[in-house]
Amino acid sequence: NQIILVGLGKEDKLDETNAQSAGGTLCASLNALKAVNAGLVVENVKNAAEVAANVAFGSVLRSYRFSKYKTKEN
Repeated sequence: NQIILVGLGKEDKLDETNAQSAGGTLCASLNALKAVNAGLVVENVKNAAEVAANVAFGSVLRSYRFSKYKTKEN
């Protein structure tokens, strides 16, 4: 098991975009580790559920791949 910590910055500057960016960073780290399963914990911030949702959304955005016209995987 491994633990990845992603900083969200100062709470007063934490907005949707910053949380989504952190999610993208998290996704890149998980991809580099070839992780199959992952869990997310967001705590000690206001609106933790909303922040967690934005982190997850940023991760989804980062993981998107358009491969409709791609002939083979690299």
